[in-house]
Amino acid sequence: GGCWRRGGGGGGGGRGGENDGGHRMSGVLRLFNIGQETRYSPGGDKETSYMYELGFPQRHFGATEPWAEAIKTEAAELFHAASGVVGEWVEAFKAKATAVEL
Repeated sequence: GGCWRRGGGGGGGGRGGENDGGHRMSGVLRLFNIGQETRYSPGGDKETSYMYELGFPQRHFGATEPWAEAIKTEAAELFHAASGVVGEWVEAFKAKATAVEL
């Protein structure tokens, strides 16, 4: 799980920016279908590509406050960032597995 905060004018110490009212939303980003034969390919075939799911609190399902809509829209970008790291982990794991087989 995680806590998403709408970007704003800065702020530190875990507080929101000046213009976002400090709104926060807890949620989950789940990556799946990750294996040796799949890869990061946005819009690719579901059989050969990583997939993701975003989870939000029930009160924010459907249309909700503008700040929450902005977070839901921006949170999808987490898939792109996380997939790059996961791809590196998969390649490192495959390299270690190959080294052990030798």
